[in-house]
Amino acid sequence: MAEAFEKGKKVLSNQNYEIKSFIADGDKLSIEVMWTETLAMAFGGLTIGSQMCDDSAMFFLSKEGKIVSQRNYDCFYPW
Repeated sequence: MAEAFEKGKKVLSNQNYEIKSFIADGDKLSIEVMWTETLAMAFGGLTIGSQMCDDSAMFFLSKEGKIVSQRNYDCFYPW
C-alpha cells in the first residue's frame, strides 16, 4: 500500500475530494464523493496538467473508533 501511495504521488500533482452526501448508521458510513485529480505526467491521450474526475460511493465499517473495512465503487468521467 505504501508503494502504491508513493507511485501515485508521481502521477498526480493535485487531487481533491468533494463530499456530495453521507449517511451514518452506527458503525457504518456511506459517502458519495467527487474526486478531481490533476495529472503530473502524461497518461493515455491526456497531457500533463489535464484533469480527470470520478464519482465514487464509499462504504466504511468501523470498530472501536477505527476503520476496519472500506469498499469503493468508482465511475470515471470520459477522458
